[in-house]
Amino acid sequence: MNVKQATVADIPAIQALFTEAIHWQEAKGLPTFAHLSAAFFAQEINKGAVFLAEVDDQIVGTISLYEADDKIWDGDPDTALYIHRLISRRGAAGRGVGAALLEWSHKRAAAFDKQWLRVDSWANNEELCRFYESQGFHKVRRKNTGTNEDLPEHYQNIILQLFQMPAKRD
Repeated sequence: MNVKQATVADIPAIQALFTEAIHWQEAKGLPTFAHLSAAFFAQEINKGAVFLAEVDDQIVGTISLYEADDKIWDGDPDTALYIHRLISRRGAAGRGVGAALLEWSHKRAAAFDKQWLRVDSWANNEELCRFYESQGFHKVRRKNTGTNEDLPEHYQNIILQLFQMPAKRD
């Protein structure tokens, strides 16, 4: 698997991944990602936050990484790399794409001398929470987002489970 920085030319493929993930989440009765606009992805790509996983020149996953997440982590002063929007193509499910993207992110966090690698998840998505724990993340706390105009619509009035792992392994 190859991980590369996304470009604006990749936006249709990224949106297709999200649409597929949203349909799968809805079918399972899970909370869903938001339908995000091309303009949103262009902004995130221009920040350098969006990465794609490819196998045989086919996009099989995406992940976004940030050096700050004050809105979710409440201005925590520790240095961390924050994961958002981890998706693997449904046809690639069970092939370790998500785990490989997490491992790649872990190495990136260590390379950037971060103390932590962090991620949040819907607390009621037990399967996803178990996945993060199986990858070495530890539960930190739950957070009720409440109504917060600083957060995107899909983050309104939900309970999140916050996870982290040390960026550097002993």
